[in-house]
Amino acid sequence: MVAAIRRVGDCARGWLTAPEARIAGRMGLFRVIYAVFYLWHLSWVDGATLGLLPDAVWQPVYLLRAVPLRPPSALPGMLESCLVAALVVLLAGLWVRPVTLTVLVLGTLLEAFHQSFGKVEHASVFLVFYLPLFMLGSEWGRTWSLDALLARRAGRATTSPSDDSWRLALPMRGVLLMLVLLFFSAVLAKDVFGDWLTAPHLVTNLLLGKNIEAVREGLRPCALSPFVVASPLMSVSFRVGLFLFEGLFVLVLLGGQVRAAYLAAALIFHALNALLLIVTFTPILIVYALFVDWQKAVARVMPRMRWLGDFLEAVPSGVLIAGVLGLAALAGWWWNLTPTLRTTLQLGGWLDSRTIWLPVLPLALVWWLRASLALLDTGRRSATGGAGR
Repeated sequence: MVAAIRRVGDCARGWLTAPEARIAGRMGLFRVIYAVFYLWHLSWVDGATLGLLPDAVWQPVYLLRAVPLRPPSALPGMLESCLVAALVVLLAGLWVRPVTLTVLVLGTLLEAFHQSFGKVEHASVFLVFYLPLFMLGSEWGRTWSLDALLARRAGRATTSPSDDSWRLALPMRGVLLMLVLLFFSAVLAKDVFGDWLTAPHLVTNLLLGKNIEAVREGLRPCALSPFVVASPLMSVSFRVGLFLFEGLFVLVLLGGQVRAAYLAAALIFHALNALLLIVTFTPILIVYALFVDWQKAVARVMPRMRWLGDFLEAVPSGVLIAGVLGLAALAGWWWNLTPTLRTTLQLGGWLDSRTIWLPVLPLALVWWLRASLALLDTGRRSATGGAGR
């Protein structure tokens, strides 16, 4: 028994302390992608209108029940504007740790307001809460940031984007563990304490609800719904497929190409559900972006972007800081004043919670194929080596 416990401890220690290729640069680039994605997410969620809703629909979540009265109607819009400004500063990489805390607090409060007017959803919990929470302890401001540039000018030690230290990867692995726990709890809720596999009309009601939501939002309803509902085989396949997807998600903890292949397969699963069945969990897309090697991709185009680095090096530090803060203040002030920034992030309304999966699907397919072929090649080499011995 003691030996088994020691073996489990050794495996856990090995998993936590394994190096992660180019993790320093990946985390810095993920910070930029996170800020842009969060801004796009906010462009579809108008916080200013929450104050216009009547008191009859005010159903505060636990976080807001500490306040005996409904907060002022202007507060959600103010929170949203401040959050936009903080995200712009985070994108630039200025004062990253305190700004990350600001994003966490403002985002959580704003999300609490959104969840206080009816149905409570959890699709954005990683975007709003868990990611900034874990990144508070990360070093995602060490690379691709204004902080890194200022540190280098001040003669302080900086981090190379190619650094693969396991310490830099700990927040990413913490997020992965939370994701595994999320899907494991979903399996328990649906199949152990719920009736996901047995309720006769569950899939019918789910697809009907999604179609109603689509029509209300001006989208086309799901054309496959009648076929799924009419065919017991398709209905059962939908239930069992979701059960297997969530139940086997623990495989991502194996790491390496197994993690890459399963995460890519998960993206394909989400994309097909969003595009074909209008079952969208779009905010969780940013979690999968955490495990993409952005540094490797950017390194290929860096020679063409040398002019940008030369330009930033030529600008005085005070001007850079003032420029970022001024741009953040302008974005926050303008956010609820005109729809220009929202429309720009939405590409004129084209990029919504469904269409964003259109470019994701082929990229996920390529990612899955590359990871699967790498796994097959590793298995073939292992088999050949075993036969040789």
